[in-house]
Amino acid sequence: MPTDTTAPPPLPQRAATLSDDDRLLVAHCAELSFPSSSRTPPAASACSFQVHHASHPYPCAAFAFAPSWSAADWVAPSSTEGARQPFGDVEVDPALFPSLRAVGSGVPARANAAFLAAFRGLLDGSPLQSEVSESSVASRDLVAATGNYTYKCSVSFIVCHLKNGRITSSLEIQISRAVAEEKRIVFTGHSSGGSIATLAAIWFLEKCTRQGSVNQAHPFCVTFGAPLIGDNIFNHAVRREGWSQCILHFLLPLDIVPRIPLTPLASFREEIQAILDWLSPQTPNNSPAGRSPVIPEYYETLLRSTLSIASYEACSFMGCTSSILGTLTSFIDLSPYRPCGTYHFLTSSEQLIVLTNSDAVLQLLFYCLQLNPQQQLLDAAARSLSAHWQYEPIKQCMADIVCVDYLGAISSAVPGRQTDRAAIGSIELVSHHFLLFKLLAYAHIFIILVISFSVVNMCSFSSKEAILHLSAAAQWEKQRQRNQTKIDESCQKIQEALRSLNDYKRNCGLRGVSYYDSFKLQREVHDFDANVRRLELAGLWDEIIEMLRRRELPDGFEAREEWVSLGTLFRRLVEPLDIANYYRHSKNEDTGSYLSKGRPRRYKYTQKWHEQLQRAPVGSSLESCFWAMVEELQAEIVDGRAFEDLRDRVVKLESDAHGWYNSGSLGNDVFLESSSFVAWWRTLPEQHKLASCIAKLVSL
Repeated sequence: MPTDTTAPPPLPQRAATLSDDDRLLVAHCAELSFPSSSRTPPAASACSFQVHHASHPYPCAAFAFAPSWSAADWVAPSSTEGARQPFGDVEVDPALFPSLRAVGSGVPARANAAFLAAFRGLLDGSPLQSEVSESSVASRDLVAATGNYTYKCSVSFIVCHLKNGRITSSLEIQISRAVAEEKRIVFTGHSSGGSIATLAAIWFLEKCTRQGSVNQAHPFCVTFGAPLIGDNIFNHAVRREGWSQCILHFLLPLDIVPRIPLTPLASFREEIQAILDWLSPQTPNNSPAGRSPVIPEYYETLLRSTLSIASYEACSFMGCTSSILGTLTSFIDLSPYRPCGTYHFLTSSEQLIVLTNSDAVLQLLFYCLQLNPQQQLLDAAARSLSAHWQYEPIKQCMADIVCVDYLGAISSAVPGRQTDRAAIGSIELVSHHFLLFKLLAYAHIFIILVISFSVVNMCSFSSKEAILHLSAAAQWEKQRQRNQTKIDESCQKIQEALRSLNDYKRNCGLRGVSYYDSFKLQREVHDFDANVRRLELAGLWDEIIEMLRRRELPDGFEAREEWVSLGTLFRRLVEPLDIANYYRHSKNEDTGSYLSKGRPRRYKYTQKWHEQLQRAPVGSSLESCFWAMVEELQAEIVDGRAFEDLRDRVVKLESDAHGWYNSGSLGNDVFLESSSFVAWWRTLPEQHKLASCIAKLVSL
């Protein structure tokens, strides 16, 4: 991978309508994912891929990942470390996906353990594999007319090289070469191959972003009928980083496969295998698998699970305040998997319904399932299974397919108002009277849940209710944007209060006093005024943090540079005052140390924003807590701890302070002659002070 450390350019905002070049690229990805009979299909392994180099519409390298038709590659074994049953999700590896977490709370995203293991299998290699020469496993299929050629690799013969002391797989090598040749990197796949492609795209974006070398033509991921892969935090992190626009999922509304993770995977391993057997290209069309009784039973379970999740999420974003909603998950297992990326639903009239709103996508995954009183479950299941191989229009006529902004068309469509079907496309949002009649025995809790919410009638779901839920999802997203606008309006008030506190700090310095010490003593009027400003700012920032915790702000808010910079300035200037107030009132004696018990979320969150934006290690920006560290060391020495017991911590504090001072993140008032820190430091053993890295700063 390139090592350029310059800041990456911002990802461009992709329009709902695909460009002509992007349409060609999508069709190219479809051709790779659904090869014609004259071409050799990729091996049906969870860990195989092909690399196809093309020069049209622009130089690119497309990595096509093959789907797997084995349930073992979809459902992690129950013995998998960290996997949560029955859905088989596990925390993502922070070494591979450091950005896939909630920045403020630090909670990592969770994803399908089997898919994560398959992707890691592409990256990991063994010393034995590294001895295999590239020429023995890579084949080139040169096409003179287009200048395109293909590498074919499988997990059994992954080429590995030693790089920076570790094994580097063929996948990394091929990507690095394509980047060096300034080709656009494209990841694609059908079915579970699409899920692996999504992980590969996010991994590549992580690598490029942290190395400051996003490709000149931004990476592209195109999947077809890919199953859901991650939870809400996974989706939130991708949206926060601005990567959703790079990940395009193409779905047929009836395709069952994307919905499979919404069911308890571990409990239905046999049923999932029956479905995969039915879908596998190696299975004859007249195979008994298509008549397996477990398939309609599983289809009914899938409908029930999708209903539960869609109803739960709809109540959440539609503002249901019933206490039942809060306790629901304690006795009903709901799948953690949620949509992530930009979705394109291909309708029967060959329109593309474009959705970037994951809440709306989840609702469509339920409402697009078709079932009526005249239709048998087996017929409905067979239709949904068949849809998984019906993406041919994308391959053949992608250039002519019309893209429709679905939510934009229906956001004003409410009950009692006519909806223009031409405007919203021909996607079918059908009545579920018969379905719900059959499922009421399983979903009785939702009768209580939904009755408490007056807008929705559980017993009469129809296209109107579908549009209501979709419109509510759109309105919820708009409300989050309005909340952000409201927060933006408070920016000036925050800046004015910070300027006032900065003047206070400067005036204290002119008097030869650290503003931390002056505030802690509270002897002057300006100390009182500074406390008023501190409390005003605390209220404003606490409101922002609580809105984030309640998901009332857009996912990208924590990545906005202006707010990260403002939060960093606020933290460095105001947190020392909070620390002074904490120890002035001896709260450490009752509550515990500031760092472990007393630090407010407003400082934890803004610190993590800064670290995420700078791609710095977690916990590396604790300069605003300098005084808390000093207070704790002082308290322990007063309590009788020997210096030798604290030497390592003192040396670490001095080293950190030296670095923070040189970087400008720690003020020079810390080293004033009258500073309580300097007074304490002078009491340390003479031999230690002579060797200290801050000795010159103290003497100055």
